[in-house]
Amino acid sequence: MVQATVQSGLGLLFTPWRFDTPLVLAGAATMAAIAYLLWLLRTNRLTAGRLAATTGFYLTFAVASSSPRERRAGAALPAYPGARSRRDWPGCGSCLCCRR
Repeated sequence: MVQATVQSGLGLLFTPWRFDTPLVLAGAATMAAIAYLLWLLRTNRLTAGRLAATTGFYLTFAVASSSPRERRAGAALPAYPGARSRRDWPGCGSCLCCRR
């Protein structure tokens, strides 16, 4: 348990957080889903179907956060200013995606 906690904490510490539109949309979708579930629990209306319907919040986020260009291309472009393809993105150089 301690090993997983330390590695997760280091990962969060060294992640470059960018407060941009997808992050705000993800937070809004999560807060809406939590509010909906809390309301269902407090009114004793929670069923398996309504719990499954909560995925609609996240599906809405997924569709809203992807641009039409990315949906046509089938893959998201890197979030790096001026990058037109993955080759233009400098990357971290250590993960499998960034090694050349």
